[in-house]
Amino acid sequence: MGAVIGLGRCLDLTTQNGIEAVRSAYESLVELQALTGEPLPKNTGKQIEQRHLDCAVIKHLHRARAQMAKADPSVLPYQTVRAIFVEGKELYDGAGFRGQTHVQVCVIDPLQIMGVFRLPEWKRDIYGIEAELYPF
Repeated sequence: MGAVIGLGRCLDLTTQNGIEAVRSAYESLVELQALTGEPLPKNTGKQIEQRHLDCAVIKHLHRARAQMAKADPSVLPYQTVRAIFVEGKELYDGAGFRGQTHVQVCVIDPLQIMGVFRLPEWKRDIYGIEAELYPF
């Protein structure tokens, strides 16, 4: 299955603005946790369900933006988030490229999904998608 997604108001971690927004949210979260006495979450691995600190920072950023919107209606919530994940083994000794590097897009506002489509059978064959895993 594929989708056409409009990024809209995107927290884009491929840009300096996006990176700075997350860095600022982290610093704000550290201050908040110190005030409340709550421990800062920790990342414990590379899997998404183990990225507790990263998740807390992004959620804190979204909450802070929602609070800013109450004071300034021109501040609108993010509709999507885009980030690069550099993962896997080096392609060759000393390489800056990794075998499993990829981009992920998180859609917050479902109205940003412009359409969805099925992969044609020949593409499913190329990717080795078995028929029972793709019943429609």
